[in-house]
Amino acid sequence: MKKRLTRAISLTLALCMSLSLAACGNGNQNGNSPSGSTPATGGSQGSGTSYEGQWIRNTSSSMGGIWYPMAVAMNLIWEENLSGISCKVVTGSSTENVRLVAKGETEVGWAHSVAIADAFDGIAPYDDGGDYSNIGHLAAIHPAPIHVFASKSSGITSLADLNGKNVGFGSAGSTSTVVAMQLLEQEYGITEASIVAAGGTVAYSSNSDAITMLQDRQLDVYFSQSTYPSTDIAELESELTLVPIDQDKLEDFLASNDKWLPCTIPGGTYTNQPNDYQTLTSYVVCAVPLSMNEQQAYDMTKSMWENVQQIWDASADAKAFMSLDMATVCKDDVPLHPGAQRYYKEIGVL
Repeated sequence: MKKRLTRAISLTLALCMSLSLAACGNGNQNGNSPSGSTPATGGSQGSGTSYEGQWIRNTSSSMGGIWYPMAVAMNLIWEENLSGISCKVVTGSSTENVRLVAKGETEVGWAHSVAIADAFDGIAPYDDGGDYSNIGHLAAIHPAPIHVFASKSSGITSLADLNGKNVGFGSAGSTSTVVAMQLLEQEYGITEASIVAAGGTVAYSSNSDAITMLQDRQLDVYFSQSTYPSTDIAELESELTLVPIDQDKLEDFLASNDKWLPCTIPGGTYTNQPNDYQTLTSYVVCAVPLSMNEQQAYDMTKSMWENVQQIWDASADAKAFMSLDMATVCKDDVPLHPGAQRYYKEIGVL
Protein backbone atom coordinates (compact mmCIF):
# COMPACT_ATOMS: atom_id res chain seq x y z
CA MET A 1 0.00 0.00 0.00
CA LYS A 2 2.85 2.40 0.90
CA LYS A 3 4.52 1.72 -2.46
CA ARG A 4 1.33 2.34 -4.44
CA LEU A 5 0.56 5.52 -2.47
CA THR A 6 4.07 6.91 -3.03
CA ARG A 7 3.84 6.19 -6.76
CA ALA A 8 0.39 7.74 -6.98
CA ILE A 9 1.61 10.92 -5.27
CA SER A 10 4.64 11.08 -7.56
CA LEU A 11 2.46 10.64 -10.64
CA THR A 12 0.10 13.39 -9.52
CA LEU A 13 2.94 15.80 -8.77
CA ALA A 14 4.56 15.02 -12.12
CA LEU A 15 1.32 15.70 -13.97
CA CYS A 16 0.82 19.03 -12.21
CA MET A 17 4.42 20.09 -12.85
CA SER A 18 4.24 19.01 -16.47
CA LEU A 19 1.01 20.84 -17.21
CA SER A 20 2.45 24.01 -15.69
CA LEU A 21 5.60 23.76 -17.79
CA ALA A 22 3.69 22.94 -20.93
CA ALA A 23 0.87 25.88 -20.66
CA CYS A 24 6.71 4.04 -22.88
CA GLY A 25 1.77 -9.85 -24.46
CA ASN A 26 0.60 -9.80 -27.88
CA GLY A 27 3.47 -9.10 -30.21
CA ASN A 28 3.53 -7.89 -33.77
CA GLN A 29 4.76 -11.24 -35.04
CA ASN A 30 4.04 -10.56 -38.72
CA GLY A 31 5.51 -7.08 -38.82
CA ASN A 32 2.14 -5.46 -39.56
CA SER A 33 1.27 -1.93 -38.51
CA PRO A 34 0.49 -1.69 -34.78
CA SER A 35 -3.15 -1.57 -33.79
CA GLY A 36 -4.61 1.90 -34.19
CA SER A 37 -1.63 3.30 -36.09
CA THR A 38 -0.31 3.31 -39.61
CA PRO A 39 3.39 4.24 -39.79
CA ALA A 40 3.77 7.69 -41.28
CA THR A 41 5.83 7.99 -44.43
CA GLY A 42 6.58 11.66 -44.11
CA GLY A 43 7.04 11.81 -40.36
CA SER A 44 5.06 13.51 -37.62
CA GLN A 45 5.45 17.27 -37.46
CA GLY A 46 5.24 17.31 -33.66
CA SER A 47 3.31 19.87 -31.60
CA GLY A 48 5.25 22.90 -32.73
CA THR A 49 6.89 23.19 -29.31
CA SER A 50 10.52 24.26 -29.52
CA TYR A 51 13.05 22.11 -27.66
CA GLU A 52 16.03 24.20 -28.72
CA GLY A 53 19.09 23.41 -26.60
CA GLN A 54 17.52 20.33 -24.97
CA TRP A 55 19.08 16.86 -25.04
CA ILE A 56 17.63 13.38 -24.90
CA ARG A 57 20.10 10.93 -23.45
CA ASN A 58 18.80 7.55 -24.58
CA THR A 59 20.50 5.00 -22.31
CA SER A 60 20.09 1.54 -23.78
CA SER A 61 22.34 -1.54 -23.88
CA SER A 62 25.90 -2.21 -24.97
CA MET A 63 26.55 -1.54 -28.67
CA GLY A 64 26.12 -5.26 -29.36
CA GLY A 65 22.86 -5.49 -27.41
CA ILE A 66 19.43 -5.63 -29.02
CA TRP A 67 18.26 -2.31 -27.54
CA TYR A 68 21.05 -0.23 -29.09
CA PRO A 69 19.81 -0.14 -32.73
CA MET A 70 16.26 0.57 -31.55
CA ALA A 71 17.54 3.50 -29.49
CA VAL A 72 19.48 4.85 -32.48
CA ALA A 73 16.33 4.72 -34.64
CA MET A 74 14.24 6.42 -31.94
CA ASN A 75 16.78 9.22 -31.66
CA LEU A 76 16.59 9.87 -35.40
CA ILE A 77 12.80 10.08 -35.17
CA TRP A 78 12.92 12.52 -32.27
CA GLU A 79 15.53 14.73 -33.89
CA GLU A 80 13.49 14.84 -37.10
CA ASN A 81 10.19 15.60 -35.39
CA LEU A 82 10.86 17.52 -32.17
CA SER A 83 12.03 21.00 -33.12
CA GLY A 84 15.51 21.80 -31.83
CA ILE A 85 15.99 18.59 -29.82
CA SER A 86 19.38 16.84 -29.80
CA CYS A 87 19.77 13.15 -28.97
CA LYS A 88 22.55 10.76 -28.14
CA VAL A 89 22.60 7.05 -27.40
CA VAL A 90 24.37 6.07 -24.18
CA THR A 91 25.40 2.49 -23.47
CA GLY A 92 24.08 0.95 -20.27
CA SER A 93 22.31 -1.97 -18.63
CA SER A 94 18.85 -2.50 -17.15
CA THR A 95 19.99 -2.34 -13.52
CA GLU A 96 21.98 0.86 -13.85
CA ASN A 97 19.44 2.45 -16.21
CA VAL A 98 16.78 2.16 -13.48
CA ARG A 99 18.99 4.17 -11.14
CA LEU A 100 19.76 6.80 -13.79
CA VAL A 101 16.08 7.37 -14.58
CA ALA A 102 15.18 7.58 -10.89
CA LYS A 103 17.78 10.30 -10.38
CA GLY A 104 16.82 12.18 -13.55
CA GLU A 105 20.30 11.58 -14.95
CA THR A 106 18.97 10.24 -18.25
CA GLU A 107 15.88 11.17 -20.23
CA VAL A 108 15.25 7.60 -21.44
CA GLY A 109 16.48 4.37 -19.85
CA TRP A 110 15.78 0.91 -21.25
CA ALA A 111 14.93 -1.50 -18.46
CA HIS A 112 12.95 -4.59 -17.52
CA SER A 113 9.56 -3.76 -16.03
CA VAL A 114 10.13 -6.24 -13.22
CA ALA A 115 13.40 -4.53 -12.30
CA ILE A 116 11.59 -1.21 -11.95
CA ALA A 117 8.86 -2.85 -9.87
CA ASP A 118 11.59 -4.32 -7.64
CA ALA A 119 13.07 -0.84 -7.27
CA PHE A 120 9.68 0.49 -6.13
CA ASP A 121 9.61 -2.27 -3.50
CA GLY A 122 13.22 -1.79 -2.39
CA ILE A 123 14.18 -5.33 -3.38
CA ALA A 124 17.88 -6.11 -4.03
CA PRO A 125 19.78 -4.71 -5.81
CA TYR A 126 17.59 -1.68 -5.10
CA ASP A 127 17.67 -2.02 -1.31
CA ASP A 128 20.05 0.93 -1.09
CA GLY A 129 17.65 3.43 0.42
CA GLY A 130 17.35 5.32 -2.87
CA ASP A 131 14.20 7.11 -3.98
CA TYR A 132 12.82 5.34 -7.05
CA SER A 133 9.43 7.03 -7.13
CA ASN A 134 10.36 9.24 -10.12
CA ILE A 135 10.19 6.40 -12.68
CA GLY A 136 7.53 6.16 -15.36
CA HIS A 137 7.58 4.93 -18.95
CA LEU A 138 6.56 5.83 -22.50
CA ALA A 139 5.90 2.32 -23.83
CA ALA A 140 6.59 -1.37 -23.45
CA ILE A 141 8.79 -2.45 -26.35
CA HIS A 142 9.16 -6.24 -26.27
CA PRO A 143 8.74 -9.27 -24.00
CA ALA A 144 11.81 -10.91 -22.49
CA PRO A 145 10.79 -14.47 -21.57
CA ILE A 146 12.85 -16.94 -19.59
CA HIS A 147 14.24 -19.82 -21.67
CA VAL A 148 15.80 -22.90 -20.11
CA PHE A 149 18.15 -24.52 -22.64
CA ALA A 150 19.79 -27.89 -21.97
CA SER A 151 22.22 -29.88 -24.07
CA LYS A 152 20.65 -33.03 -25.52
CA SER A 153 23.50 -35.07 -24.05
CA SER A 154 22.70 -33.90 -20.49
CA GLY A 155 19.60 -36.05 -20.21
CA ILE A 156 17.74 -33.19 -18.49
CA THR A 157 14.00 -33.35 -19.17
CA SER A 158 12.68 -31.41 -16.15
CA LEU A 159 13.81 -28.63 -13.86
CA ALA A 160 13.59 -31.24 -11.10
CA ASP A 161 16.71 -32.86 -12.64
CA LEU A 162 19.12 -29.99 -11.92
CA ASN A 163 20.74 -31.13 -8.66
CA GLY A 164 24.22 -32.42 -9.48
CA LYS A 165 24.24 -30.79 -12.95
CA ASN A 166 26.36 -27.94 -14.29
CA VAL A 167 23.90 -25.06 -14.25
CA GLY A 168 24.42 -21.65 -15.85
CA PHE A 169 22.63 -18.42 -15.01
CA GLY A 170 22.95 -14.86 -16.27
CA SER A 171 25.23 -12.41 -14.52
CA ALA A 172 24.99 -12.38 -10.72
CA GLY A 173 22.12 -10.17 -9.60
CA SER A 174 20.59 -9.90 -13.08
CA THR A 175 16.83 -10.06 -13.53
CA SER A 176 16.96 -13.51 -15.13
CA THR A 177 19.22 -14.94 -12.41
CA VAL A 178 17.11 -13.66 -9.56
CA VAL A 179 13.85 -15.04 -10.95
CA ALA A 180 15.42 -18.37 -12.02
CA MET A 181 16.69 -18.97 -8.51
CA GLN A 182 13.36 -17.95 -7.00
CA LEU A 183 11.50 -20.34 -9.30
CA LEU A 184 13.84 -23.25 -8.58
CA GLU A 185 13.74 -22.78 -4.82
CA GLN A 186 10.06 -21.98 -4.45
CA GLU A 187 8.67 -24.62 -6.81
CA TYR A 188 11.34 -27.36 -6.92
CA GLY A 189 13.24 -26.98 -3.64
CA ILE A 190 16.49 -26.55 -5.60
CA THR A 191 19.12 -24.03 -4.52
CA GLU A 192 22.68 -23.21 -5.52
CA ALA A 193 23.83 -25.11 -2.43
CA SER A 194 21.81 -28.23 -3.31
CA ILE A 195 23.15 -28.24 -6.88
CA VAL A 196 26.74 -28.10 -5.62
CA ALA A 197 26.15 -30.57 -2.76
CA ALA A 198 24.97 -33.15 -5.30
CA GLY A 199 28.20 -32.76 -7.30
CA GLY A 200 27.17 -30.05 -9.74
CA THR A 201 28.44 -26.55 -10.42
CA VAL A 202 26.90 -23.11 -10.79
CA ALA A 203 28.20 -20.45 -13.21
CA TYR A 204 27.20 -16.85 -13.95
CA SER A 205 27.86 -15.45 -17.41
CA SER A 206 26.56 -13.59 -20.45
CA ASN A 207 24.38 -15.38 -23.02
CA SER A 208 27.24 -15.66 -25.51
CA ASP A 209 29.67 -17.06 -22.93
CA ALA A 210 27.06 -19.55 -21.72
CA ILE A 211 26.51 -20.85 -25.24
CA THR A 212 30.26 -21.42 -25.59
CA MET A 213 30.25 -23.26 -22.24
CA LEU A 214 27.34 -25.43 -23.41
CA GLN A 215 29.24 -26.20 -26.59
CA ASP A 216 32.35 -27.14 -24.59
CA ARG A 217 30.20 -29.22 -22.19
CA GLN A 218 31.13 -27.06 -19.25
CA LEU A 219 27.40 -26.46 -18.76
CA ASP A 220 24.47 -28.86 -18.97
CA VAL A 221 21.74 -26.25 -18.78
CA TYR A 222 21.39 -22.48 -19.00
CA PHE A 223 18.71 -19.99 -17.94
CA SER A 224 18.44 -17.23 -20.54
CA GLN A 225 16.24 -14.16 -20.83
CA SER A 226 15.77 -12.81 -24.33
CA THR A 227 13.34 -12.27 -27.18
CA TYR A 228 12.62 -15.28 -29.33
CA PRO A 229 14.07 -16.85 -31.28
CA SER A 230 17.25 -16.13 -29.33
CA THR A 231 19.99 -15.40 -31.87
CA ASP A 232 22.70 -16.40 -29.39
CA ILE A 233 21.97 -20.10 -29.77
CA ALA A 234 21.76 -20.23 -33.57
CA GLU A 235 25.00 -22.20 -34.14
CA LEU A 236 24.22 -24.68 -31.35
CA GLU A 237 20.45 -24.91 -31.72
CA SER A 238 20.30 -28.48 -33.04
CA GLU A 239 22.18 -29.70 -29.96
CA LEU A 240 19.85 -28.04 -27.44
CA THR A 241 16.37 -28.65 -26.09
CA LEU A 242 14.04 -26.40 -24.11
CA VAL A 243 13.47 -27.75 -20.60
CA PRO A 244 9.76 -27.42 -19.73
CA ILE A 245 8.51 -25.62 -16.65
CA ASP A 246 5.75 -27.77 -15.14
CA GLN A 247 2.45 -26.02 -15.79
CA ASP A 248 1.17 -26.31 -12.22
CA LYS A 249 4.43 -24.96 -10.83
CA LEU A 250 4.49 -22.12 -13.35
CA GLU A 251 0.95 -21.12 -12.46
CA ASP A 252 1.74 -21.30 -8.73
CA PHE A 253 4.84 -19.18 -9.16
CA LEU A 254 3.05 -16.52 -11.21
CA ALA A 255 0.25 -16.35 -8.66
CA SER A 256 2.72 -15.29 -5.97
CA ASN A 257 5.00 -13.21 -8.22
CA ASP A 258 2.59 -10.98 -10.11
CA LYS A 259 5.29 -8.70 -11.54
CA TRP A 260 5.94 -11.54 -14.01
CA LEU A 261 3.48 -12.52 -16.72
CA PRO A 262 2.82 -15.80 -18.58
CA CYS A 263 4.28 -16.19 -22.05
CA THR A 264 3.96 -18.78 -24.81
CA ILE A 265 6.84 -19.36 -27.23
CA PRO A 266 5.18 -20.97 -30.26
CA GLY A 267 6.08 -24.50 -31.21
CA GLY A 268 8.68 -24.65 -33.98
CA THR A 269 10.42 -21.48 -32.85
CA TYR A 270 13.48 -23.61 -32.15
CA THR A 271 14.82 -26.89 -33.49
CA ASN A 272 13.75 -29.75 -31.17
CA GLN A 273 10.73 -27.71 -29.98
CA PRO A 274 7.62 -29.11 -31.68
CA ASN A 275 5.18 -27.87 -29.03
CA ASP A 276 4.38 -24.49 -27.49
CA TYR A 277 6.71 -23.60 -24.63
CA GLN A 278 5.01 -22.12 -21.57
CA THR A 279 7.18 -19.76 -19.56
CA LEU A 280 7.21 -16.42 -17.76
CA THR A 281 8.23 -13.02 -19.01
CA SER A 282 8.93 -9.45 -18.05
CA TYR A 283 8.74 -6.62 -20.58
CA VAL A 284 11.37 -4.14 -21.64
CA VAL A 285 10.15 -0.57 -21.35
CA CYS A 286 11.39 2.88 -22.34
CA ALA A 287 11.54 4.35 -18.84
CA VAL A 288 11.55 8.11 -18.30
CA PRO A 289 11.53 10.36 -15.24
CA LEU A 290 7.99 11.29 -14.22
CA SER A 291 9.36 14.81 -13.80
CA MET A 292 9.87 15.07 -17.58
CA ASN A 293 7.80 17.84 -19.18
CA GLU A 294 4.36 16.47 -20.10
CA GLN A 295 4.35 17.97 -23.58
CA GLN A 296 7.79 16.57 -24.35
CA ALA A 297 6.76 13.06 -23.25
CA TYR A 298 3.63 13.36 -25.39
CA ASP A 299 5.60 14.50 -28.45
CA MET A 300 8.19 11.75 -27.96
CA THR A 301 5.51 9.05 -27.69
CA LYS A 302 3.43 10.34 -30.61
CA SER A 303 6.36 10.75 -33.00
CA MET A 304 7.79 7.36 -32.03
CA TRP A 305 4.58 5.52 -32.92
CA GLU A 306 3.76 7.55 -36.02
CA ASN A 307 7.21 6.69 -37.39
CA VAL A 308 7.57 3.21 -35.90
CA GLN A 309 8.46 1.73 -39.30
CA GLN A 310 11.91 3.28 -38.89
CA ILE A 311 12.41 1.30 -35.67
CA TRP A 312 11.11 -1.89 -37.29
CA ASP A 313 13.55 -1.38 -40.15
CA ALA A 314 16.44 -1.04 -37.67
CA SER A 315 15.66 -4.12 -35.57
CA ALA A 316 14.13 -7.53 -36.28
CA ASP A 317 13.17 -7.73 -32.60
CA ALA A 318 11.26 -4.46 -32.85
CA LYS A 319 9.54 -5.63 -36.04
CA ALA A 320 8.50 -8.89 -34.36
CA PHE A 321 7.20 -7.47 -31.10
CA MET A 322 6.85 -3.70 -30.90
CA SER A 323 3.20 -2.77 -31.33
CA LEU A 324 0.53 -0.54 -29.85
CA ASP A 325 -1.33 -3.68 -28.76
CA MET A 326 1.45 -4.24 -26.24
CA ALA A 327 2.53 -0.66 -25.50
CA THR A 328 0.61 -0.28 -22.23
CA VAL A 329 0.89 -3.84 -20.90
CA CYS A 330 3.08 -2.70 -17.96
CA LYS A 331 0.91 0.18 -16.78
CA ASP A 332 -0.10 -1.61 -13.56
CA ASP A 333 3.53 -2.15 -12.49
CA VAL A 334 5.27 0.93 -13.92
CA PRO A 335 3.20 4.13 -14.30
CA LEU A 336 2.83 5.59 -17.76
CA HIS A 337 4.12 9.13 -17.96
CA PRO A 338 1.15 11.55 -18.13
CA GLY A 339 2.27 12.67 -21.59
CA ALA A 340 2.29 9.08 -22.86
CA GLN A 341 -1.10 8.50 -21.22
CA ARG A 342 -2.52 11.47 -23.12
CA TYR A 343 -1.36 10.06 -26.44
CA TYR A 344 -2.71 6.56 -25.79
CA LYS A 345 -6.07 7.98 -24.71
CA GLU A 346 -6.26 10.11 -27.85
CA ILE A 347 -5.83 7.09 -30.13
CA GLY A 348 -8.10 4.82 -28.08
CA VAL A 349 -5.47 2.46 -26.65
CA LEU A 350 -6.44 3.49 -23.10
